[in-house]
Amino acid sequence: MSKIAKVCTMSKAMNQYLWPFLADFHRATPFHGRTHSKISAKNQMFCEMNGSICYYNKIISIYIQVKLMESYTKLVRDKIPKILDKKGVLYEKRIASDEEYKVELVKKLGEKTEEFLKDNSPEELADVIEVIEALKKMTDYENVEEIRRKKLEERGGFDQKIILKGEK
Repeated sequence: MSKIAKVCTMSKAMNQYLWPFLADFHRATPFHGRTHSKISAKNQMFCEMNGSICYYNKIISIYIQVKLMESYTKLVRDKIPKILDKKGVLYEKRIASDEEYKVELVKKLGEKTEEFLKDNSPEELADVIEVIEALKKMTDYENVEEIRRKKLEERGGFDQKIILKGEK
């Protein structure tokens, strides 16, 4: 799980409202009793609320919420790390082995195909094609274009929009 922290200073009115509200959660959580060493326990609290771990300090009017987020491991387009860097999003990056890359591309093809089937948008079709183009560069599929042309020659394409109905 990764952590996303939200820190905000509280106005006096908000401080008066939030303290009793969080105190109810504080009493019922395993974090009860953990406090900052230089501030008395009656003026601060830790609690767990809606999947977040919260720290609230009544003296300095600060509320910190750390949200535990679902983690993911997935293949992304080459420029995604730079885009995330610009947005200040934290992530871990590594380069896949050839075997893992193939597995991840096949998973990505399934994911993008599902999205295309749901949305039918040109953007989703472009994603499907991009994944196919990446697969075509792999040694396992280096002759796929030759196979495609051979099938086109032997069986034709889909240009004539033929629909068949029959029994299998």
